[in-house]
Amino acid sequence: MRAATALSLAALFLLAPRAQAHDSLDNEIAVLDARTLAAPEDASVWLQRGELHRLAREFDRAEADYARADVLAPDRPAILLCRAALALDRAQPSACTVWLARFLARADAVDDATVAQALVLNARALLALGDRARAASEYGRAFATAPAPRADWALGRARLLLAGGDSAAALAGLRHALDRLPGEPALTLLAAELEAAAGDVDDAAARLDLLARASECPAAMLAKKGDLYDTAGRRFDAEAAWTQALAALASRRIARMDQASAALAQHLATALAAPAGAP
Repeated sequence: MRAATALSLAALFLLAPRAQAHDSLDNEIAVLDARTLAAPEDASVWLQRGELHRLAREFDRAEADYARADVLAPDRPAILLCRAALALDRAQPSACTVWLARFLARADAVDDATVAQALVLNARALLALGDRARAASEYGRAFATAPAPRADWALGRARLLLAGGDSAAALAGLRHALDRLPGEPALTLLAAELEAAAGDVDDAAARLDLLARASECPAAMLAKKGDLYDTAGRRFDAEAAWTQALAALASRRIARMDQASAALAQHLATALAAPAGAP
């Protein structure tokens, strides 16, 4: 696949957050209206306006612009991708997968960032169709393909695998994802939970320590580590972690604890006071 060009297809596909954040869809569409008059043979102008219409949920107008772009530049990959997104917006996941199959057949001419976005879109369409296994696979492919993968893709894959009962594959995928996104909080926490459930207590505790060190308020992760050790029957280690958590709360030096901190302090005090082996 090609490296990203100056005007990556991904830049067009990711137009949505930029346009919506500035609440200026109408203004941007008006600008592109003028550009279609000035350059009626420029497929990219029609495609960009189609994307803005799609974001504005003017689906018929979006399709008309995509169709015009396709006449000017038949089967351009960006047009196929935008039509796939439109199909999913219209709650037509089967049509979305058909457009994406055509797009992915031309993936060698497209930058990796855009291919990854297409794979995520395919995962969403497959999930809408009830095919969790293939959706999980597409999230995994997207994460592996992207130059800068997103944590939520790895989380999406892991949760789908967990829903299918494959916790071992979910954990393996999270560990691989953390090789590329070391210390990412959501991935690290879920990996720790799965490791604890699998009996890998020390690995899970090490991840919770990592999260605690990176946090401005480490008490919650230290408390969780204590609970983990206690469940595993390692009372000495549990008490050490709980004591660290209480010390972390005390070190915040606030005049009055918020509700969450007060509840955590109460949990720690109760845990430390309970006899070993108490439920």
